[in-house]
Amino acid sequence: MKISPSEKLILLMLSDIHKRLEIDGEIEPDFVQNAILTENTWGLSWRYAGYLSAEEREEYPPVVREVCDILDMWTFIEVSYEQLSDDEKDSLHRALAPFKEPPKFPGFDGNNENEHMGVAQFLINDLKRFERFDANNLNSHMPSLDKHNRMLNAFKNIRREMSHGIMNLEQLETVLRERIHPEMRD
Repeated sequence: MKISPSEKLILLMLSDIHKRLEIDGEIEPDFVQNAILTENTWGLSWRYAGYLSAEEREEYPPVVREVCDILDMWTFIEVSYEQLSDDEKDSLHRALAPFKEPPKFPGFDGNNENEHMGVAQFLINDLKRFERFDANNLNSHMPSLDKHNRMLNAFKNIRREMSHGIMNLEQLETVLRERIHPEMRD
């Protein structure tokens, strides 16, 4: 579903009328408005797929798939880390020096990766996906896409062999080691 600028205006006006009349329905006017105003109209197809024919549904931009894959990977990382014993956590920290803190999704660079950050915020706040992450704390303040994509390449290979959706210590180490740029590794 591609929405022209004039259709966006019409949808914004209808959403405003819907809110002012306090109509209680399945369509959420605040969601529609936010999807349009944040340039995340793909979210309308995601949220309201049942109202649209297959031809009307908007394809998700590649950045949406990329952000979903990264957030999915970080969910597995954080949950898997939480399942490690204290000895395993210590071992992981020693293997991944200088990283000493529990692995936590750092977000995207708000200056250079703002499209990725905006999609992540929309997924978390508006579509209620990946709610493990704080949508208000997604600015890494430094470029992160290269790191996320190196990690994602390692994770995709491991995901096929994961047991019960949890990575073991060796798998976690393999994925998290990719945070370190190849030129900076021992």
